[in-house]
Amino acid sequence: MLKFLGKIVAGQNSKQFNEQLRRVKIYLWAELKTEYQRAFDMELASFLASQVVNYLTGEDLEQCYADADENNKSKIRQIKDQITTRADEKMLDDQTVRETIVYTLRMKTVLGFAKLGRQYLQSADKYRCEQILLKYGAEFPQEVTPKMYDQVFTRFAQAKQRFVSGTS
Repeated sequence: MLKFLGKIVAGQNSKQFNEQLRRVKIYLWAELKTEYQRAFDMELASFLASQVVNYLTGEDLEQCYADADENNKSKIRQIKDQITTRADEKMLDDQTVRETIVYTLRMKTVLGFAKLGRQYLQSADKYRCEQILLKYGAEFPQEVTPKMYDQVFTRFAQAKQRFVSGTS
């Protein structure tokens, strides 16, 4: 019975988290695209921003590439060697992004474990998240909870909202 109730609570938290994650991605993409337009045309800046966001949120970059059409694969190949470098630069330069990404990945792993159980511990998703958390997580030692994540997300959204106009 407790396991069942835990799944319901995880499901409710998961829905809210997925919406917050979507907004983190949008806000971060908009900010990065603005930054990258100084060095790239708008299309390449957008692709680089998308791939950096995917990387920082623990998405499978190889799968993103495999799912892309040929034109998009060509664009990704042009910026592929810069993704992790640009992600590291952003994480080092922006404490708000660093905190948000760390707690976002922690929430993602907690909810992944709640959904999949022990199977999640061996997943590629957990491994990708763990690599970023190993690098940046020690700065933010507080355990993540849905309430605490709401606060982190709210601060992030307030700080980054200026990069999106009418999108949320």
